Amino acid sequence: MLKTRNACEQFKSSIELVVPSHFRCPISLDLMKDPVALPTGITFDRENIEKWLEQGHRTCPVTNQTLANPPDLIPNHVLRRMIQDWCVENYRFGVERIPTPRIPVTETQVQEILLTVTNSAQRLDSKTCRKMLDNIRVMVKESERNRRCFAVNGTVTALSVAFHSFALSGSFEEESRRSMVKEILALITSVSYHSQLDSEAISFLGSNSSFNCLVHLLMEWSLNSLSGTRNAAVTLKRLLVFDQKYVERLGEIEGAIETLFRLIKEPICGTTTKACLNIVFFLISSSMRKERLRLRFVEMGMVSLLLERLVDAEKSVGEKTLGVLDELLECEMGRKEAMRHPLAVPVMAKKILRVSDLGNEFAVSVLFKLLSGVEEDGLVLEALQMGVFQKVLVTLQVGCGAVAKDKATKLLKLLHRCESRLECSNLTDFKKLKLKKVAVIMPIALNVE
Repeated sequence: MLKTRNACEQFKSSIELVVPSHFRCPISLDLMKDPVALPTGITFDRENIEKWLEQGHRTCPVTNQTLANPPDLIPNHVLRRMIQDWCVENYRFGVERIPTPRIPVTETQVQEILLTVTNSAQRLDSKTCRKMLDNIRVMVKESERNRRCFAVNGTVTALSVAFHSFALSGSFEEESRRSMVKEILALITSVSYHSQLDSEAISFLGSNSSFNCLVHLLMEWSLNSLSGTRNAAVTLKRLLVFDQKYVERLGEIEGAIETLFRLIKEPICGTTTKACLNIVFFLISSSMRKERLRLRFVEMGMVSLLLERLVDAEKSVGEKTLGVLDELLECEMGRKEAMRHPLAVPVMAKKILRVSDLGNEFAVSVLFKLLSGVEEDGLVLEALQMGVFQKVLVTLQVGCGAVAKDKATKLLKLLHRCESRLECSNLTDFKKLKLKKVAVIMPIALNVE
């Protein structure tokens, strides 16, 4: 029996199944899953022809005839059923039946749904609003085309209006209100994930009631609200990027600083961690209260926390972590905390040339702040042992910004003064650099003959 089955399988695999040419998309030459016809009479797979049109083409790929903008895409139901029947007939050859595609959402449908969302939210009609949110969620998940259709037709602005309406009413302690704002915020994040928030959406999300609601969601940290915390962190980061006034407002809210520290110390997901690091960076680099905020974070143990997190941080998190650490070392207490930590120099030495160009600049800046303030040569000698001299030299060679270049040059001079005390410090051991290039760059960087 087993031999017979194996023989059948070998026979099937030896047959080359030919897909009828009229079942193939003229663009990709693959079997069509959702055939649609242009007004020119040529049928394409919906996904392929939509990509063609999104690239700015206004002609039929086959006939080269000019198309209306946007052209009508008419579902070819007859051909789709023929393809499905052919798949069923050839299932024994491993062909799977293509599912019947759902009809894409139209701009008119989107506008009708969003109008209902806005009106129901203004009436605080949670039942109707939630029903519309469920419809949006289902349609967005069906296809990328649906998500784009919602994204370009004012969905984020309408949802921001709804968020503002529910945030403005009642108390945040009300479960129904808290549930609604979480659902709305989740959809805002989903629909606008790859795009910037427009100024109108910002005006509603940045209102006093909405902003306070976002901070409450950020602070509401439990196993049942992790997604709410994540979406609040992402949205707050977007607000802070958009306008400095949100940076100042967040810095004045009691408990916000402690919450950000806790979310970095006990991360719930990478997205939340990166958003919180961005928020902290804005607070300690551009806020009017940045000196005081730096001290507060240092006193909470942020310097040690970041150094430990850097050991195995992925690149995107590492870059943001280095940026926050660089800002914290602007204050004397931050530098002293870093000098006392055994990981400070080894971690910085490890991260140079391993994160990103911006990460290199942050790491060089951190090392400069660390080593330029030491009274003894212990840390400087440790940096030389870790190969910092050569790595900073390479950073100068590959190029960096003017400020980073100045710090890198000063750091090299500082290291060069202690180099003679370290027998193992030898540029010829750094195999990534050619000796000729080192001989040219080093005198220029050190300004010595």
